[in-house]
Amino acid sequence: MRTLSDARELKPANGRVCCAIGMFDGVHLGHQQVIRQAVSDAHQLEASSLCVTFDKHPSTVIAPERAP
Repeated sequence: MRTLSDARELKPANGRVCCAIGMFDGVHLGHQQVIRQAVSDAHQLEASSLCVTFDKHPSTVIAPERAP
């Protein structure tokens, strides 16, 4: 596992990527399933797997008045 702060740092071997995107503020069972599915799909497609999360909740940008 590597931690990247810029998507341009990602250099998948064959250009294929399966990505799980979410606000993974704690990896509960639902988050685990989303990540597990991305990894499984990546294996089937001979792709890299990627998990994208955010350091701030996305609603702080999209709708700051409703942010948690």
